[in-house]
Order: sequence, then structure tokens, then C-alpha cells
Amino acid sequence: PSINIQTGAQDRSSTAQKFVRPTNSFELTGTRSTSGLFGGDHAIKFGIRYRQDRAISTSHRGGNIDARFNEVAGVLVPAQATIYRDSITDYNLFDQSAYIQDTFTKGNVTVMAGLRFDRQWDRANKGVVPQTPIYGQITQTGLPFNQLPSATFAGAESGVYFNDFAPRLGLTWDMNGDGHNVARVSLARYASQLGDGDLSSTYNPVVQANVRYPWTDLNGDKFVQPGEINISGAPLAVSTGYDYLNPGALKTSGTVDTNMTNDYTNEAIVGFDKQFTRSFAMGIAGIYRKYDNFRWNDRIGVDNSDFSPVSFTANCSAVPASQSPNCPTITYYQPTSKNLSNFPNFIYTNRPGASRTYKGVEVTARGRAKGLTFNGSFTWSDTVAFFKQGSLEDPTNIANLDGAQYAPETGGSGIDNVFINAKWLLRGSVSYRLPWQDIGIAANYNGRSGYPGPTGILSPTRANGAGTATVYLSPLGEERLPTFHNVDFRVDKAVKIKAAKITFSADVFNVMNADIVQGRRRTQNASNANLISSLVAPRVIRFGARLNW
Repeated sequence: PSINIQTGAQDRSSTAQKFVRPTNSFELTGTRSTSGLFGGDHAIKFGIRYRQDRAISTSHRGGNIDARFNEVAGVLVPAQATIYRDSITDYNLFDQSAYIQDTFTKGNVTVMAGLRFDRQWDRANKGVVPQTPIYGQITQTGLPFNQLPSATFAGAESGVYFNDFAPRLGLTWDMNGDGHNVARVSLARYASQLGDGDLSSTYNPVVQANVRYPWTDLNGDKFVQPGEINISGAPLAVSTGYDYLNPGALKTSGTVDTNMTNDYTNEAIVGFDKQFTRSFAMGIAGIYRKYDNFRWNDRIGVDNSDFSPVSFTANCSAVPASQSPNCPTITYYQPTSKNLSNFPNFIYTNRPGASRTYKGVEVTARGRAKGLTFNGSFTWSDTVAFFKQGSLEDPTNIANLDGAQYAPETGGSGIDNVFINAKWLLRGSVSYRLPWQDIGIAANYNGRSGYPGPTGILSPTRANGAGTATVYLSPLGEERLPTFHNVDFRVDKAVKIKAAKITFSADVFNVMNADIVQGRRRTQNASNANLISSLVAPRVIRFGARLNW
């Protein structure tokens, strides 16, 4: 693969992966109904479950090398080579759980109380990976390439077992006893579910590892040969868990904190539902959630006090003025006296001071009248992340992350990730059955505020093995993509032929053929700055027929 460091654009090749995911599960559930205790009715549910997931994965980076280029005045200049070793991972995940829940009803009041227990742990099974293809070949310095040899892993367990209790309590009050005015409140705690290899992967040396070195394209073919790689100094970057100082080690540089606990969510919901007529009702609910006790890899021997600020003004002259690049002087941080490549050891532990909150208000409406049905909802929400100095090893961007509107990133890497966080959502659907020929028509509307689209400046390769950093130009959530609006339409007609029924339909998606921007290239000192990377799919008309008999 070839990689443009500034734009992130990739060409020529990619990553090939294979996955196998068998699961064994056993579950026993029961119910019991009884009356009289505390003067009301009880509906009790209980259950136990045992589940074992297995996840086998292989990963191969095309050519086992990335050729990385700096873009200078629109020209790609060879700069770095990232060398990869294939991976074969095999994990087991175990979950033992039990729950009991009682729904107690007395008069107009219903109380739901429940308790769930989960015991979770995982295991890394044995695996073997071959050496990187250029292992042992002579490099530009005259020395053989001695990184990423073959590795045999005997398997390991983290020794950590998550034992979590999750209580739930809910109260519903039917104010008049007729279901027309109902108030409700609920409190709940949710424990996070482990992923395959979440803990034990820390001890697995046969995951895909890589090292990065300077590269000079001596023959000008834009492909990396061993004799063009400079290994005279420490690598420019090293993948987490790989110890370049001890490449033949059959263990990683990481450990798991045996005192680590699971991350969790605390939730509170207060709501009120009112039925105005037999055919129209509305509801409102306030929702609060706090996500806490996250996990991370904490590098041993390095913290944010080892980083110092560097002012940087990017050269955006290669970006056309029509793309309106924004290139102010920014500040990034880099380690001063410690080379991060020489501090490979880390501990997988709880992340201090990091949390996230969600506050939302949801209004719903639903109704029907003479063949017409409709429902809709409006949600306003605010998701805010909190970081302290100890929450981030690299303090770059902490000012634009702490207290900012934030949600987990998905897809891609770096600044072109998608941040799923809408401040408001408006949805509505309506359907009507025409008396003439019994034809059905329906429409759906979906609207929301634009997702965060933070712009940023990519720093130069930082000293002491810190790689590059993208510095946001404003707090996350302040810069957003355009507001999203979409309308879909459907018409259908059923025809009966003896015992069979054929339903003919036509669907129109994106009725207005709106070309709403869903993504832009946000790195301002890249030649593709602010160019559109994705749009809403265009109008599509689909005809269909469904046969029932």
C-alpha cells in the first residue's frame, strides 16, 4: 500500500482479514406468578446463562509494508516505511450470568425490581505467525533487518474476572386508573460486555505488529525495498505491545492490572405519557446516563509531564484557495527527553478521570383516525466527554476534548473518523389506506443536526517516536456537518388470487434527491482539505412484489 501522510489517502493495496465466530450458549429461564404478598400481584422472571464465544482471526497487510509519502507542493515524496508481520489470533470469551426480576402491581402502581449478575473472563489460545518477509535482509545501513521475527505463542489468560451486579428499579403510576395519564421513573446500572480477547490480547504477541523507519526511495520506483530502509536509530513508531528492543520475545510488553474493574453505565429516566383521546397520545421523557470506569493502555514511565508544547504554522500553499483552508498557528505536544520507542511497557487498566455523560429529552406522539396512522418523535440530547491530565498520556487536544460534545469514533482512522453525535433528531411516519381500491400510501421523514466534523492541522512527525498528531481547531462538537433531512415514500396494493395474495409496491428513497454532505476531508494542511468525502445516496425508486399463501 501507498499512504499519503497528510491526506490519509491509500492506494495499491489494503488489509485482508478472515473471521470465524462459533458460539455455544446454554440458557434456562422461568416465570412464576403469585398474589397476596404485600397485598398485590407478582410476576417473577428468573434465569441463568452460560455462553462461550470463540473468535479466530487472521490479518495480512498487503506486501507486509506501507510506503508512506509526504505531500510537498502537490508532489508525493517518499518518507517512511511501516513494516508489518501477519497475525493469527484465537480467543475464547466466557460469560456466566443470572438474573431475577419481580413486577409487583397493586392498584394503580407497578414496581419493577431486578438484579443481574455477570461473571466474565477470556482466554487467548495458542498461535504461530511467520516472520515478516524482509526479516534478515540487508538494509540501507548495511545491517540485516532484525525486527518482526516468527513467533510462537503458547496461550495465556489475563487472570482478571469481572464480577458485576447490575440492579434495576422502576415505578409506574397510572394516575386515574384508566391508562390515560401514566408517570414513570426508572433507575438502572449496566455493566459493559467484554469483547473477544479484550483482556487476554494484552499477552498475545502474535497480533499484527509493525515498526516504522525512515525510507529513501533510491531507485525511484515508489516501492519499498529492504536496502532503502534506514534502521540506524530507534523506530519512528512501534505498535502497542511490541518491544523492538527484544524482538524475539515470546511475550508482549504489556500486563493486565489484576485490580481492574469493569466499566459501567448508570441511567435514570423520568417520563409521563398522556392519552388525549382514543386515537391520540403523547409522551415525554428525560434521560440521564453516565459512562465511567473506562479502560486503556497506560504506558509505564511516561505521562503528560514528559511532553512539551510546540508551536507550528502549517504550509497550506498547496491547497487551492477555492477549498478555503484554515491554517492558523496551532500547538501540539511532543516528548522532550524520553523516546517513546524505548518505553514499550504498558499496563491495561482503568482510565483515571475519564467519563462521559448523556442528557436527553424525548417527546413522542402517535395516533390513528379512519385509515390514517402516524407517529413521530423529537429528541434533544447532549453528550459530553470529560478528561483530566491523567486521562491522556499525550496532552495534545485535551483542551478541545475535555467538556466537549463527544461520542465514540467509528470507521477509518485519525481525523477522518465519523463522530456519531447529533444534538437533535426529528422523525415522523404517516400511512393511509385509500378507500378507493384499498391502496396504501406511506411516508417517512428523518431529520437530525449534522454530526461533528472537526477540522484540524496535521503536525510534522514529532520527535522521540511520538509520530504525528492532528490538532483540532475548536472544541469537538462546535464544527458540524450540514443538517440532515430525508423523506421516503411508499405505495402498495394487494391483489388476492384464490388462496394467495400478491402485494405490489413502489418505494421512493430520498424523494427530494437531496445531496446533503455526510463527510468532508478535514485535515486543513492536506491537498484534499474540505473536499466532500461522502454524500447522501441519490433518489432510488424500487418496485417489488411479495407473494403470500
